Amino acid sequence: MKLIFRGAKYEYEPVMSEVVDDGIQGTYRGAPSTIHYHQQQSRRQKYSQELIYRGVHYRNV
Repeated sequence: MKLIFRGAKYEYEPVMSEVVDDGIQGTYRGAPSTIHYHQQQSRRQKYSQELIYRGVHYRNV
């Protein structure tokens, strides 16, 4: 999908993930709904970043 924001053009490709239907059904504000879960949990990558705030160096972990 091609997008433009403030004159900058870029390409966006959404991440597709598999969804599992748990079979739990209910109603939300009068509309029928079901609960879905991601088949594989996403993993967060830990990274540290060196930052400076008003001349003080600190590390964001």
